[in-house]
Amino acid sequence: MSDLISRKAAIDAISSMFAPTPKQKDMIEDCLEIIENLPSAQRWIPVSERLPEASVDVLVCNDDQKQAVAIMQTQDFYGYPMKEWNIKYCLYDCDVWDEDENGKIVAWMPLPEPWEGEENDSD
Repeated sequence: MSDLISRKAAIDAISSMFAPTPKQKDMIEDCLEIIENLPSAQRWIPVSERLPEASVDVLVCNDDQKQAVAIMQTQDFYGYPMKEWNIKYCLYDCDVWDEDENGKIVAWMPLPEPWEGEENDSD
């Protein structure tokens, strides 16, 4: 079971607290605002829901549960419009990514931000 709770569940839990004093009510409002502004958790986004921005690396998953880093191409070399995945890195046989065969991409998610290190890293 996940240690995470949904944003709505957190808001509902805080909102349903005991009858707060005016000061506690202000604190609850501050907490609710912080929760609302938290970045969304990484999640798989079905391609049927939406596609990623063009020319942005994303993690993709095909209908065979295999994952790869890919980029959505929206135009070919001559500038003609198209929508095609370009697999940049995968651990599997690239044939599994052939959209016409058994490797249809069904979901994607943004890649995490790159590691920036810590201030006290000494290399």
